[in-house]
Amino acid sequence: MGAASKVGDWAFKAFTLGLGVATIYLTATFSVNVYRGLSWHKAQSVAICVLNVSKVASLNRLNMIVQLLVKMRIKIGVQHASNSLVENK
Repeated sequence: MGAASKVGDWAFKAFTLGLGVATIYLTATFSVNVYRGLSWHKAQSVAICVLNVSKVASLNRLNMIVQLLVKMRIKIGVQHASNSLVENK
């Protein structure tokens, strides 16, 4: 009974070691996949809208458009008459 008990103990230790290794592996791969998913999602949600201020009829309309785009989290670049591009963050 002593030898069988030791074999059982070693089998249990090997089994729990395998579960521990699998847990560590799955935790690491899950973290990497979450990071990749968040990076992909951020890359998909970026849109750039360039407005030429000189062609917009009224500043009130421009203000309304900019507020709407900011609410939609769209990156805005406004092109002034000097042809310089100013972007929001």
